[in-house]
Amino acid sequence: MDIVGNKDLIETLSYLTIIITALIGAILYLLKQYKKYQKYLDSVFTGHWVNEGRIDIINENTHSVDLSIESKDRSIIGEAGFFKFDNSSEIRSIGVSGKRRFKRCRLEFKHYRQGNVTIYACVKIVLKKDQLIWKLKKGTADFFPKKTILWLS
Repeated sequence: MDIVGNKDLIETLSYLTIIITALIGAILYLLKQYKKYQKYLDSVFTGHWVNEGRIDIINENTHSVDLSIESKDRSIIGEAGFFKFDNSSEIRSIGVSGKRRFKRCRLEFKHYRQGNVTIYACVKIVLKKDQLIWKLKKGTADFFPKKTILWLS
C-alpha cells in the first residue's frame, strides 16, 4: 500500500470512530431520558385513586371506586374496594396487579384464598392529564363499573 492509500484508510477510520461515538452518546442519552420518564410515570400512577361514580345514560351513579396502587418498574400492585349504589353490593378489599406500558396499564383484580387465585375482572386504565380513564374489559358490571374516571384523593 502506498502512502495515499494509508492516509485514506486512516481518514475513513477516524470518521467512522466519530460517527460511532456520536451514535453511542445519543443512545445513552435516550436511555437516560427513557428511565427518567418511566420513574416519572411510576410516581404519577402511585397513589390513592377515587371516583364519585359513573353517570350512565339515565344519569344514575353506578359504582364508587377506591383504588390504592403502587407502580414500580412498570409493575403495579395494590388494593381496591367497590360499592355499587343501586343494590348496595360491596367489595372491601381485593388485590390488584398489572403491568404498565407508558401511560396505559392493564389491571387484574384478584382474590387469594387457600392458595387459589380467582380473577374477578380485568380493566384497562389510561392516564390522561391528572386522571385515570377506566374501562372494564373482562368481568361483571355487578361489582365493577364499565367506565369511570378516577383522580387522586
